[in-house]
Amino acid sequence: MKAVILDAPGQIVIRDVPAPRPAPGRPLIRIRSAGICGSDVNSFLGKGQALGLPLTLGHEAAGEVVETVGDSRFRPGDAVIIEPYLYCGSCYPCSRGQRNCCEHLQCLGVHTDGTMSEYVTHPEDLLHRKPEGMPWAYAAFVEPLTIATHGVHRVQAVAGEHAVVIGAGTIGVLTALYLKHLGVIPILVDILESRLKAARGLGIGHTILSDGSAPVDEVKEITQGRGAETVFEISGSARGVENTVHLASYTGRISLTGWPSKLPTIETPLITRRELIIYGSRDSAGEFPEAIELIDSGAIDAANIITKIIGFDELPDEIRRIADDPSDTLKTIALV
Repeated sequence: MKAVILDAPGQIVIRDVPAPRPAPGRPLIRIRSAGICGSDVNSFLGKGQALGLPLTLGHEAAGEVVETVGDSRFRPGDAVIIEPYLYCGSCYPCSRGQRNCCEHLQCLGVHTDGTMSEYVTHPEDLLHRKPEGMPWAYAAFVEPLTIATHGVHRVQAVAGEHAVVIGAGTIGVLTALYLKHLGVIPILVDILESRLKAARGLGIGHTILSDGSAPVDEVKEITQGRGAETVFEISGSARGVENTVHLASYTGRISLTGWPSKLPTIETPLITRRELIIYGSRDSAGEFPEAIELIDSGAIDAANIITKIIGFDELPDEIRRIADDPSDTLKTIALV
């Protein structure tokens, strides 16, 4: 089968590799759609967490079951969406039901071979049925939406509150759209006007162009001087993390989803004075069914967020292109 292989930073190719074989509890799946995530691009740039190169990239995917072994709740022809986080099931976080924080967590395409290939096998309990009629491109878009919804769930955002979202890439825009769906008022902050313009076209009413510093005055103007009850750091920049405590209201809640490449320096006296609560937000935990419903119902309009649909053979060149200039891309999906 064909697979998109990262041999080393900056070196990405499509190569023929042995196809996997199904096993009990692990159906063989023909990949039908695969999304490009920022983590794939960062791995290509040598900035990501990809381990054990060479590695097949990708973790946003959906496909069709083609073969099972033994008893299975799936049959050949079933359309499934892949939840890409492999967990041990026996460590302390797993025992608490927080398998997204498994001490031995492996994400496809990062810690082990991923989904940018023609076939994969995957544990049945991490497969979700694709609704009939949902386009394959939309099905590969479910996983990034779960990242956004999980961050919102962590802080328990409430309708009527204001929420600053730092970073207007895919996850940031999805976070803002989900907050709006819940009745929360999103304020999207980014350093690129092109991304904010795209977000306004999707219905995000409050956007702030920043030079990287905390836009405290602008946020206070929108929130009647209060600051934002919730703040979401999605950009993955140390500066963004540092800015969160300045943008949060007294008693505000902060969700940290981005992975900074350098350690931030946070003004902890502000945390104490305002009695802020800071939550880490990693991957997702039980959000796939909700995300599938949000997309299938049209509550989150995937069609307007998917920037480009390409063929499988175009994946290496598209990853190179996004690495050179990510400003005009929210989401690229490859149909396999």
